[in-house]
Amino acid sequence: MLRTTLLWLAAFFTLVLAVVLANQILQLSAFAAAIHPTFGQGVFWALVFVLALSFGVPLFLFLRLPRALRPPETEEGPEFERHLDDLRKRLGKNPRLKGVALTTREDMEAALQMLDAEATERARAAGSRAFITTAISQNGALDALVVLGLQARLIWDVARIYSQRPALGEMTYLYSNVMATAFITSEIDDAEIAEAMEPALSAVMGSAAGLVPGLQVASGIFVNSVLSGTANAFMTLRVGVIAIEYSRAWTRPNRRTLRRTAIVQAGGLLGGIVVSGAAKVSAALGRGLGKAATGAVSGTGRAVKGVVTGTGEQLGKVGRGLRDALGLGPLVEPGAGPGPMPDPVPEPDPGPGDGEEDGG
Repeated sequence: MLRTTLLWLAAFFTLVLAVVLANQILQLSAFAAAIHPTFGQGVFWALVFVLALSFGVPLFLFLRLPRALRPPETEEGPEFERHLDDLRKRLGKNPRLKGVALTTREDMEAALQMLDAEATERARAAGSRAFITTAISQNGALDALVVLGLQARLIWDVARIYSQRPALGEMTYLYSNVMATAFITSEIDDAEIAEAMEPALSAVMGSAAGLVPGLQVASGIFVNSVLSGTANAFMTLRVGVIAIEYSRAWTRPNRRTLRRTAIVQAGGLLGGIVVSGAAKVSAALGRGLGKAATGAVSGTGRAVKGVVTGTGEQLGKVGRGLRDALGLGPLVEPGAGPGPMPDPVPEPDPGPGDGEEDGG
């Protein structure tokens, strides 16, 4: 029902676009014909040619794309044999497998394991980026966009590892199946996810309490960052594992079985990512706290100096006020030498009767 509805909508919009294009071509041709009739004919056929070329070339290239490689339901019957032949041809064109024998099914399995190693490393790198980015960001909406972008890029990278030029139909098949398997909420078992994440979290949570002695707030930030980063890294790894399994599958995977397999494998890849990522987050948090502590001590010192200086000035003002009120002389400033001596008081001149008495 949904497919039929989409087809009718596509036909409707195609018809509307064709009407609009035809109208614009006729208007431009009429404008050119007003200058000269021959010029109008030339503009009309030139526009028709350009539009036909623009539409025909992509259509031709799309029709020439190889058929999407989709595994059959079972390993029995001619359909599976055709799938093996197609897979052998695809692996033979992969430059990563240059010189690798692909004669038997065992040879093809060994070749796929070589590609598995590279694809797993891409998934591990994407999970590490998801951990660091979301652990530091702590922004729900932004984190969701970042993780979604990382997962979409991871699916594309995995597809290119197993097939150098994945067809449009194959990418549509891969994206739709990976997303359906990974994000159907009704099939997600929270207990299974928590059990898969528990070993990785236990490896780093013991160090959270001693991160900064006496600073419970810093430890709380560290724990929240690790939890957020671990959850997003785990979901990214699950997407990578599911994409790998779909890209290398001999038969069409069962979604429920593949979901459980992805949980187990993602949990196994998660440990190293969480340990290394938590160390980086801890170092960044320690540097931030060190700068904050240095700034706080420096600010406290400046504040104490300001208080002492202000108190000294206030005490000086009080002392000068008391001196003036008591009518005391000016105080000698500390460190100043003795001031100039006052002028001597002149002695009074003796009067006429104050001399020595005459003899006689």
